[in-house]
Amino acid sequence: MLGTGLPDGAGISRFPPPTQITELSADGTWLHALSPAGVFYRGTDFTGDVHSNFTWSDSWGHPAALGPGMTADWPTTFGWSVSDAQGAGVHHYEDRLGTSHSVGLGVAHIYRLGPDGQTLFFNDWWLPADWSRQICMPDRGTFVAENLSVSASTVFLVGTQGELYTRLYDFDTAGENDTLEYSYRITAASGNTRALPAEDWRRQPGITEGLITKRITIFQDGQGNAARVLRVEGVRNGTTGFFHKHIHDGAWLFEETGHRVCGPFLNAPGRASRGTPTPDNHGLRGTLAVDRVLGDDVSVDVQVMDFNITCSPARVHILINGAPVTVGGQPLDFPFHHVHALVLHQRPTAYWRMGIHATIRAALILPADVTRIDDGAARRTLQGLFEDRQVINFKGEALPDRLVLTEMTWLDPLVGVVPGQEKADPGNAMQLQASNPGSP
Repeated sequence: MLGTGLPDGAGISRFPPPTQITELSADGTWLHALSPAGVFYRGTDFTGDVHSNFTWSDSWGHPAALGPGMTADWPTTFGWSVSDAQGAGVHHYEDRLGTSHSVGLGVAHIYRLGPDGQTLFFNDWWLPADWSRQICMPDRGTFVAENLSVSASTVFLVGTQGELYTRLYDFDTAGENDTLEYSYRITAASGNTRALPAEDWRRQPGITEGLITKRITIFQDGQGNAARVLRVEGVRNGTTGFFHKHIHDGAWLFEETGHRVCGPFLNAPGRASRGTPTPDNHGLRGTLAVDRVLGDDVSVDVQVMDFNITCSPARVHILINGAPVTVGGQPLDFPFHHVHALVLHQRPTAYWRMGIHATIRAALILPADVTRIDDGAARRTLQGLFEDRQVINFKGEALPDRLVLTEMTWLDPLVGVVPGQEKADPGNAMQLQASNPGSP
């Protein structure tokens, strides 16, 4: 037993000490307990001597993890999980190029599913203590989950019919940390620059040799992205136990336990799903312009397709004389990525639906096919607009139906966010403004 068996001690000062624990989650050096009042209490031990050094606290959030603490705010019907990525444990992660990056002093998050299992939220213990940050669910936000488990920033989801997905996503790896440097354009290791976009959802092999419940877990067992073990409770050939594998393995194994298994069984034949959410995608129209201090101003019309404030990327078409520029007769797609940036004040859940702007960073990727645009005049217009750019890195604000963005320049901080060579001259910065044609 840890002390009295309940969170207590000098670190409990923001909420009353609990008299009962209703739920627990643990990963790495962290143990979290949830009280009947919906308060998260965090316990930590960084020494390995858990009985003499373990301490409880109810603090969480900005500033410096000494903030007001975290509460559940809605029922935990579809699960929550604490995650801990420590240098002494998982040690590092690999970005999309396979480049290793240190986890630094550690990344500690709480992840949880929304009240209907259709949304996924996270919070870092140094961020403002709220549930304003979302992660796009699989299938561009249309996936419905029954439960989750998280370890070392790798999320493990099980769906209403037993579908299984994993994704490495946290505040640092996703590109949201303003103190780190990221790039969508690098093609090889480049110092401390982290390659984006972040890892996407990975569909895990289905379990077809038995029946499974929603009880799942993931845990770290080494260093790097591949050091994760997945377990799923189930029954095979009338025997109870759990299916298990390493995250990148192609097949599941089964471990018999003889323990009682409580359904329902998610992959049972004929089991109905709980429906499919409608994607919250928006079509926007606007302009991409540069107001040059020296030289001619240039402006072109743009069409942003499938913009979703929690799911990236979208696609952009550039319009000349009202029609998209084409290559080989087909409209040329410009990938448009965005991430939510750091803010230091609390915000409501889904604040953008209340008209509160999201602070974002975005990147418009300029494909090599710009030089092959069919119409010569359109090709020259865009080459004059883009000059030698390969990417346009923006910062600005967004609502689900509106974008107001300005290109980053070398007057922005020289350390962090994007490499210096990807920033514009201040007298040559672009602006992107777009909105839903039906919006006021």
